[in-house]
This record gives sequence, structure tokens and C-alpha cells, in this order.
Amino acid sequence: MTRHNDQRPCCGTPQGNERRLEDMGYGREDRAILTIARLYFLSFADPFTQGWMRAGAVARHTFGASRGPQVAAAVLDAVLEMQTARRAVFEFSNPDSAGCAQVVCESERQFMGAMQACRAGRMSTAHANVLLLCEGADSGPLLSALRSLGGLLDEAPERATSVPAQH
Repeated sequence: MTRHNDQRPCCGTPQGNERRLEDMGYGREDRAILTIARLYFLSFADPFTQGWMRAGAVARHTFGASRGPQVAAAVLDAVLEMQTARRAVFEFSNPDSAGCAQVVCESERQFMGAMQACRAGRMSTAHANVLLLCEGADSGPLLSALRSLGGLLDEAPERATSVPAQH
């Protein structure tokens, strides 16, 4: 159900509804969540990339040895709930391309917007984004998964490990 944007030149220049990552105002944790999600998307699109393993490394590096695996699992849960509800292909930017990774697709913006809204307690905004992501299908499981992820992100941070993020 996922596809990375290699059907067009990945030069880091947004097209259509895409935006530049640097214009999104994402903090360190939000960028990590986006990268983790992209690595899961990449794993589904091309299992040989083993993006799921790199997603875990990014999570441990960003969120620490004990909270990182929980965050990685929560992101995976949200991704799986979204994939269960969607019918259309979920387009995402390739995290393994320096240019593509700097472009945020519309679907990625909706995913991140829903997660951020859940975290901020803006449930009507979260619900609107989730309905779009789920294409009108049952959005409850995705909304619940994103609320759980938001709760994990709001826990007191621990000192991150020295494991370098792999992209």
C-alpha cells in the first residue's frame, strides 16, 4: 500500500501539494517520527531495505534506550492501522534519498498533522486528518494509535543513547 516518490526526479523540490521539510516547523522529535514512519513505509514497499531495523535505531537514538523501542512500536502501530483502513497507495518521500527526504508529501503531512494534533489535544483537527488518511473508512483505530504515540512522546525524556541514526 505504500510507494515512495521515485516516479519523479527526487531533487528536493516540492511539486503539487508537497512541502519542503524545513518549512514544516517540525522539531527534532517530529522529524524523527517522520523518518521512523518513512522507514516503515519503505520496508513495506521494498522489504529488502530492512527499513524497519533502521527505524528502531532512529527511535533509540532520538528517544533513548528504554523509550525508543516503545516509540518505534507505537509508530508502527499507527502505520499498520492506517494501512488497514486505506485503499489507495500511500505516497511518501524516500528516506534514503537526501533530496527526497527533504520533501514532505501530502499524505505524510496529514499523518504528521494528526499525530501533532493528538499530542496537543486538538482532537477535531486530528480527526479531520485521520478521516482523510483513512479515506472515510473506520478511523477510530488510527486515531487511538496516534493518541498512544502522542502520550509516549509527552513522557519525560531520557538521555538518548549514542547509537547514530542511520538514513
